[in-house]
Amino acid sequence: MNYKEHADKAVQEFITSLKDAPADSQIVKANQHLLGDKVGGSTWAGAGELTLGGFIYWAADCALAITDVTGIGAVDFSASGTGFMVGGLESEVVGAFVVDPATIGGKCHFTIVVAAVEGGVATLTLYNTSGTLYGTFAGPAEGLAAGGMSGTGDLVVKHT
Repeated sequence: MNYKEHADKAVQEFITSLKDAPADSQIVKANQHLLGDKVGGSTWAGAGELTLGGFIYWAADCALAITDVTGIGAVDFSASGTGFMVGGLESEVVGAFVVDPATIGGKCHFTIVVAAVEGGVATLTLYNTSGTLYGTFAGPAEGLAAGGMSGTGDLVVKHT
C-alpha cells in the first residue's frame, strides 16, 4: 500500500464531505482554502513516527519532519489524556500539510484512526480548534491497537 496515496485519499474524502455539507456549516467556513479554484493547490510534505500507547492513561506523539519549507525543520504533535485505551502502536507516517506549517502552532484538534491487529494502517489528521484541516498522515500500523480517538493536542513548529 502506498501510504502517501492513503493520506491524499483521506484529504480528498474530507474535501468531498465539505462539498456535500451545508454552505453555512462552521467546518465549511473554516476550510474555504480547500474549496474553489485552488483545490489541490500548495501542500507541504511531512513524515515522521506516530506513537500511541497507554492503559487508561494514554499518550500520542509524532514529530513530522518537513522537507520543503525553508526555515521549518519539523512540526511536533503531542496529546495525552485519560479514557478507554489499551495497547500501543508505532507507525512511520507520510502525508502533507494543506496549510503552510509555518503558520500553525499551539492547540489543535486531532483524530487518530488505527487498524493494527496483525498489521494495518494508522492515520493522523490534524485540525485547528475551529475545524480548519491542517493535514493528514498515514502509515503502516504495528502493534496492538484498533479503533479511533480524537481530542485536543499541541503543535510546536521547530525552526531550523
